[in-house]
Amino acid sequence: MHFKRYRDLSSGDQIVAKDTSWDRVHGVNHEDGTPGKVLVTTDRARRVEYDADATVKVV
Repeated sequence: MHFKRYRDLSSGDQIVAKDTSWDRVHGVNHEDGTPGKVLVTTDRARRVEYDADATVKVV
C-alpha cells in the first residue's frame, strides 16, 4: 500500500475508505468543484468533494 494525493488518483485505483474497506475510483473531476478541491466518483459514492492535496491510502 502507498499514499496518493486525491488530485493524482486515476480511474481504477483501489482506495481504502474510512471504514477500512476498499473502494474503486471511477473518476476524478478537477474542473467542476471548488478551487483546491476535486470531485471523486467511486463504486460507493458520486462526486464527493475532497481537498486536492489531502492523501488517501491506495492498495
